Parts: sequence; structure tokens; C-alpha cells
Amino acid sequence: MDKELIDRIYNEVQKIIMEMNTRPAAEKSTLVIADANVPARDKAAEFLNSRFSDLKYAVLPGEGSAEGIATDEKELLSDALKSENIVLLAPRVWLLENIAMGRDEGPVEHIIMRSVLWGIRVHVLLDFERPKFKRGTFFEKINDILHVLAEMGVVILSYVCVQPEKEAHTLVTEQEVLDAYARGEDRILCARGVIVTPAAKDRAKELKIKIDG
Repeated sequence: MDKELIDRIYNEVQKIIMEMNTRPAAEKSTLVIADANVPARDKAAEFLNSRFSDLKYAVLPGEGSAEGIATDEKELLSDALKSENIVLLAPRVWLLENIAMGRDEGPVEHIIMRSVLWGIRVHVLLDFERPKFKRGTFFEKINDILHVLAEMGVVILSYVCVQPEKEAHTLVTEQEVLDAYARGEDRILCARGVIVTPAAKDRAKELKIKIDG
């Protein structure tokens, strides 16, 4: 391997190590990086306030522009270093794809990916429920992106932007409980004679979610 390339890689690794070693103690704050057009903003705020503390917001420019952010990038990196949690609120799909694919040319992608490397808890708060898998559709692409992010240690959450009609469950597994928790719900509506798996009961008890039925 070229000596110049080895030296460049070594210097980059040393830089990351120095940044991690000089990271100040977390102030238990939460940095929320939000899209300029957050759907159902009040519901998003309610969800964030129920899950996180000491919220500090930074807003991205509108129109899906990848150029710049409303807060100075250096200041935002400094805020990220001081935070216990970082939440990417209602992000565009292209932004999530860039992060999942390791494209960190944009400032937001760079900040999120650097935070993952620093070991800061990163969350993505979607304004829609994770879509059911459908091969060959846009839903498949979204699920693939979210799967990669989860493999990176990113926590995927959703808040209820549009309230759908609730369908009574005839079978409740552990996944239904986890999905309800991710949506910020504290109960699962069930039909008469519902079957609840033992794992679902244990997880519901742990997460304090009531299973009706």
C-alpha cells in the first residue's frame, strides 16, 4: 500500500481518537435537527417532550436543499459533542439514504455519521409508520434504508402525524408491542379472543404497554 495513503489514514484515525478523548461530559441534553417543514409540529413536539429532556433545536433549510444548515456547522458539531441524544426529526428520504450509504459530503450527514462514531445515541423520528415490506416498490427502498441505519445503531421512532382508524388485533406478537412503543402508544387495541404470545406479554410489561382484550 502507498506510504502516503497509509500516513493519511493514520492521521485521520488519530484525529478521531483525539476528538473522542477531548469530548466533554454529556449534559444530558438532546439536540434535535429538524426539517424546515415538520408535519404536525405540535404532535412531534409532544412526542419529543415525552421521551427526551433539555431539547435544543437546529432547523434545516426548506425545499430539500443539501446546502448548509441554519446553525453554523462548527457550532452544531460542538452541540452534538455535548449532547446525550441526537434526534433527526422528519428527515427527507434522500438524507436518510445518504447517511445509510456513508455519503457524508453534506453537513447534516457529516454530523450524524460523526455522532455515530462518537458513540452518541442517534435517533431518527419519522412522521410516518415504518411501511410494510413490498418488493419492487418505494416501500422496499425505505425499509432497506431504515434497516441499514438500525444496523449502525440508530434508533428508529415514529410519531403519529395522521391518525388512522385503529384495527383490532387478533394476534399480538412482540413486534406489535415494539411497534406500538415506537409510535409512543401505551395500549394495543385487540379483538375478542385475541392471541397474545408470551414474549409479547413480557415485553408489554417491560415497556408498560396495556394489551386490551
